[in-house]
Amino acid sequence: IIKAQIDALSEGQCLLLPPGTFKIASGLSLGVRADGTGGNQNRTLRGSGPGVTILKTYGSANVGVSGGGGFPTNYPPAAYLTADTPAGSTTITVTENISDTTGLHCLIEGYSDPAVPLVSSAGFPDLRPAYLRIIGSSGNTATIFPALPFDLKAGARFTRETGTNAPYYVIHVSGLGMEDLTVDGLNSSNSITFGMFSTYQSWLYNVEVVNVKNYGINAAFNLQSSIVHCMIHQHEDSFPSVTSRNLLLLAQSTLMLVEDNLIYNGWSATEFNAGVTLSAFSHNFCDRINIRDTLSSAFNINHGPHNSFNTYEGNVASRIQSDGYFGSSSDETLHRNWFHGTSGVYTTDWATNTPVVYNRLPVTLNRFNRRYNIVG
Repeated sequence: IIKAQIDALSEGQCLLLPPGTFKIASGLSLGVRADGTGGNQNRTLRGSGPGVTILKTYGSANVGVSGGGGFPTNYPPAAYLTADTPAGSTTITVTENISDTTGLHCLIEGYSDPAVPLVSSAGFPDLRPAYLRIIGSSGNTATIFPALPFDLKAGARFTRETGTNAPYYVIHVSGLGMEDLTVDGLNSSNSITFGMFSTYQSWLYNVEVVNVKNYGINAAFNLQSSIVHCMIHQHEDSFPSVTSRNLLLLAQSTLMLVEDNLIYNGWSATEFNAGVTLSAFSHNFCDRINIRDTLSSAFNINHGPHNSFNTYEGNVASRIQSDGYFGSSSDETLHRNWFHGTSGVYTTDWATNTPVVYNRLPVTLNRFNRRYNIVG
């Protein structure tokens, strides 16, 4: 019923949910229509407040603000940059005609480059992707937003959204928001409680995500979108199987704002992967992030390569880490944060009250990190 009402909205309208608990048995995404065609744009789903309006998922269902649908033409193979293109460029030239792409999104991916260095330690074939918007096009040339934040060499891969066979991550939706409600994943087996994929100028505001199997909020391929004033908490206690569990996972996104969030009671608070760039993470509070007696990462800002040109400011958390597990990162700024090396307000594990005594390291830069600034 909720999905049908969202689909029936006109652009610019908001659906207000009253107090109550709503059973979500087959998934709920603002972007994809119930019949699987096209994608909704410029709509808002607003509850009556976290803990007051509750979307409770069952079976394998989850909730999301995500893209989907198709376009009129067939999806072309990837093209490539025809020439070296320096940082600051707002135009690119590629090996195919892209005159019909104004308003679409694209993913431009560099490749291993010892001069940066761009390093992949575990099979990432393309490194340092940037998720961008095409704001003008003619022939083989496109005008992009934002400007390239880094140099790219000729041969960098260019993938654009178009066609019914386009990969899901380059079919975007815009102007979608979800506000003032709780998403509870206790009764769902889905590894993602809330998905935010392929959005433009979309947002989560004052949303609580609770009872997380694996990823609380999984966000990827987003441009100029935001996660603000949300609460993400309570990992399922699955010890010792706790690998790859994050309350917030962010990947391949540009110009993201993650601000004023409470992230607590979990194995890992946040993890950034595979091309997060030009984004700001500010004034977030992370508490009780640990695995039994061992402190884990509140912020893991490079688990997959290559994140760069992001700012972390005013955050309070136990630990920030760039683990370099799958490769490199560079050009990151940490400004006026408090990373304190303890479990937080508590000194014990959130699940069992085991004392947290190991790995109490406020800042950890493991490997493949270049040009980091730690200030204040």
